[in-house]
Amino acid sequence: MSPHAPSPAGLFFRKAIAELRRCAGTPFIRVRILERRPEWSHFRMPKSIQTDLGLVLGLLIIVELLSVGTTLWAVQSQSADALVINAAGSERWLSQRVAKLALLGAQPGQDPRYRAEMESEVHKWEQTFLALRDGGQIVYPDRTVSLPPTTDPTIRAQLERVWSLWKPFDSAAHAILENPPASPAFVQGLADVDALSDSILREMDQAVQLYETATTARVTRVGQIQLVFLFAGAVVVAFSFGLIRSQIIRPLALLGAAVKRI
Repeated sequence: MSPHAPSPAGLFFRKAIAELRRCAGTPFIRVRILERRPEWSHFRMPKSIQTDLGLVLGLLIIVELLSVGTTLWAVQSQSADALVINAAGSERWLSQRVAKLALLGAQPGQDPRYRAEMESEVHKWEQTFLALRDGGQIVYPDRTVSLPPTTDPTIRAQLERVWSLWKPFDSAAHAILENPPASPAFVQGLADVDALSDSILREMDQAVQLYETATTARVTRVGQIQLVFLFAGAVVVAFSFGLIRSQIIRPLALLGAAVKRI
């Protein structure tokens, strides 16, 4: 046999490649053939398929990590939102509690116990309000919780309206307990407490509704983000299926059909 004549294996693969080209029209698969002759070097398989599959796998991992991270963030946010709404709701009845204690202290005798109890409720209200607005801790009988600061401009503006009502309300409540009955300061304190307690209750209720609306919008937004990740994952899976079909399954099927014709 001539040293330049192709080997039987070389003749077989030449016929196979020729048949594949005839079936497909263009070269669609590159086969690595362990052949000494330089004319077979263009049949070495590149790493393009490995690169494509690696890219697809990397995209799937990124989508999953983003989805899991978003879910964890949503769970933590919802937990904080529940604490915030609960604290904001407690401000409504605390303000009414302060008004009730002030009015009870206005009864004949001005029992000093009402003043001490009112001072305690005033401290709780202010501590909770500042934690809601600026962030901080709230101490409950059985636990201590931390609240994030309120960053929504609309809610902060509403809280400022509540605070602007609270300071004169607090002063009026103290005026009732610190001045003699029928004195001008005492009478003015009664009138202010009666008027401001309803205003504080109404404005604080509005703040609670704003917190609830913001929480609902945040949950809806997280759901939309999850749908985007789901769609992105479906696109990546569909792309990977098409890649495997076009780069691996179809060429192998055509190769098998071409081999059968030889």
